[in-house]
Amino acid sequence: MTERNPLLLRRSDAPGFEAVVRRLGLEYDCRVAATLEETRGILAQHPVTVAIVWDLPDAEDGLTYCRALRLAHPELKIILMAGGADQSRVIEAFNHGYLFRCLTEPVSPEALDDAIRAAIRQSEMERVQSLLIQNAAQIDRQVLSTPYWLYRLQTSTSTFVRALAGSVGGCAVTVLIILLAGIGVFLLLYYVKSALGIDLFGDKHLKDFLP
Repeated sequence: MTERNPLLLRRSDAPGFEAVVRRLGLEYDCRVAATLEETRGILAQHPVTVAIVWDLPDAEDGLTYCRALRLAHPELKIILMAGGADQSRVIEAFNHGYLFRCLTEPVSPEALDDAIRAAIRQSEMERVQSLLIQNAAQIDRQVLSTPYWLYRLQTSTSTFVRALAGSVGGCAVTVLIILLAGIGVFLLLYYVKSALGIDLFGDKHLKDFLP
């Protein structure tokens, strides 16, 4: 069974919240938290890359929640479902990099799905980029730890061996072609001798070349 991507949702009293959780639960491994402390507890036990936060006027400040969450987990991609959030504060949150996407209620299932997939894709790209940087750093350390002349010697030797292998292979092919050509000529002469009744090897000059 394919492992489902984890998804963190901040519990909300927003209409339709439970329906959204049920629908997303069909595709993702959903974890629901009501407070920042609960969220930190979930993140300490389960690696999560995407969080969805509902921001309502009568609820705990969603933008403050996003800021605290993002500062503690920079790798987390946060999608804000803005119900009554102040637009200037949302823009400020974007400028500080706290939010990945901001969707204004009411949000269609398609728009939410697109935002989640984009967040997962962005997180995966960043993970791969981080691995490439780590590998490049390891290669640099290996090169720098080896004397330069030894590094060049290893590189030159590898190049020479590859070239030699190619030359030997080319020579073997040439010899094979010549051998096949010789066999073909011999068979052609034998066919002419048999078909025409001509003793091609009866000539004195030809006999000189035969044992």
